Amino acid sequence: MKGRPRFYVEAEGPNVEALQRGLAWLAEAAARSDTTEGILAMPTKENLWGTVSEAMGDEAAKALEDGRPVSLKGGVAVKLVTHRMSLYPRTPIPVLCVYVTKSHLDKIDRAPRVAEMCVVPWTMDEVRYWIETWQAVCLT
Repeated sequence: MKGRPRFYVEAEGPNVEALQRGLAWLAEAAARSDTTEGILAMPTKENLWGTVSEAMGDEAAKALEDGRPVSLKGGVAVKLVTHRMSLYPRTPIPVLCVYVTKSHLDKIDRAPRVAEMCVVPWTMDEVRYWIETWQAVCLT
């Protein structure tokens, strides 16, 4: 969708610091969007174990895996959405896309009521087309 702010973190592979930057962005974007909710989009629930559990803690990863929201700084409730789940928020909401595939990223980008998007890629090559298409802004 045109007009939606889009961001990315320049990183590759498992990178806890990049994920933490993405989570900080999610909290900031929720505040800008006047919401207390955010979405963490990942290919599968298995992706929670590793970088995400290191960045957020095992309890948070387990809660997300079980379908329960977790709170970020500022009280933002984050829910997990995988490639197999539908993304149809009731109100405009920011989405942090972590290690998503091209097809998953395109699916999220087409979803209505996504206020802002940020991508933490597994490889930059996987998302370069998206960055160039939408002139996404690099978070530093």
